[in-house]
Amino acid sequence: MVELDYIAQIRSLVMAGKAEGVQRVIKNALKEGYDPKTLLQEGLMTSMESVGTKLINNTFWIPEVLLSSRAMHAGLHVLRPCFKAEKAKKLRVVIGTVAGDLHDIGKKLVSIMLEAKGFEVIDIGIDVTHEYFARAVRHYQPQVLAMSSLLTTTMLEMERVIKYLEQVGLRKDSEDLVVMVGGRPVTEEYAEEIGADLYAKDASEAAHVAADYFREQCLVS
Repeated sequence: MVELDYIAQIRSLVMAGKAEGVQRVIKNALKEGYDPKTLLQEGLMTSMESVGTKLINNTFWIPEVLLSSRAMHAGLHVLRPCFKAEKAKKLRVVIGTVAGDLHDIGKKLVSIMLEAKGFEVIDIGIDVTHEYFARAVRHYQPQVLAMSSLLTTTMLEMERVIKYLEQVGLRKDSEDLVVMVGGRPVTEEYAEEIGADLYAKDASEAAHVAADYFREQCLVS
């Protein structure tokens, strides 16, 4: 019952965007010997999934999401030392908005939701060229490359990036690199047409789609 109490407090504080409160509760729970993985999954991750649902249903707004994200990251900071031994198993995502597109908020929300699912996310920004995407893939060696486009005129860049990655030998298929695409004008049909592996229509779905894909590959618990 006490553990459930801690979980309920964490969820409530994350939803309210109370970073210091989240840290305090997690520290108290750890002192009493509670499982850090439970605090992470049932407390922090579940909270951010609820935030994503509220955003989709228009009962939460961007400033509230960002405050909740800050509170979640504060909790992660406390829990991170508990998972040092597991760090090598964490799946890495490089994410960016394609060249010519300056939209940032949608990409940030996807990053938040992916982190809440346990992925390590490296955000390389907006207006990212195909050469820079390739450079980031070569440098960070992610399991996933996620691309966002909010304009019909820029979503064509996604195909350009995929073809360039193949051209320079960084991707032959999903065994080399899983490519996930999304954004307002992007459709599942378009994703399939350009050779992307995964498609998501919004931030919450992106996290679920990525997690489900790797679960099917037996790479995540």
